[in-house]
Amino acid sequence: LMDACVVPPQHAALDGGGSGDGGDGAGGAPPGPQPLPQLLVPLARTETRGCSDVQRLVSAASLLCVLLKYSNPCHASAAQGLLVLLISRLPKVRRHTAEQLYVTLLSMDAAELPGMPSDDGTPAPAITDDALEQLQATLLSTCWDGSADEARAARDALAALLRVPAPVMKAVNKGAGARQQGRDENESYAALLDDFARGL
Repeated sequence: LMDACVVPPQHAALDGGGSGDGGDGAGGAPPGPQPLPQLLVPLARTETRGCSDVQRLVSAASLLCVLLKYSNPCHASAAQGLLVLLISRLPKVRRHTAEQLYVTLLSMDAAELPGMPSDDGTPAPAITDDALEQLQATLLSTCWDGSADEARAARDALAALLRVPAPVMKAVNKGAGARQQGRDENESYAALLDDFARGL
């Protein structure tokens, strides 16, 4: 997926529909394929659901940052995927996502960051230059591999600045939550040992 995502942004506008200027005008041609970025975003987000593989999650974060540069609906969906990863139970994933998002935002103008379109399809206005600066400042000032509560509060602030609703996580029952917490601690510790072994 990472190799496939390197597509010039201007190609995102191609919808594949029609047969060019030399069409027959019959109007019965089947619609063309979806643009590649619109196919990659849901694939990347699907790969992160229920996943505890650190390498897969950080790769998905990097891919979603690339896809963030495309127009809606690709942009808003990629932003939501990144907002989920910013509160991952794995500290390394949160930190990597924040770092990659910060670098991505450095290369973008505020005009390239539209919010979520309305239900009737009305395009959302782009964020302001001030909001872009606040986004960058929040990403820098937050200890993403520290407290999960701090990460969640910062993530919610980023969602408001991006004008993209923060995805709501499904609740789990108390027993399942306790078991999940134990697994999360083991997975975080295993990820730490793996980083140490690789000299990271």
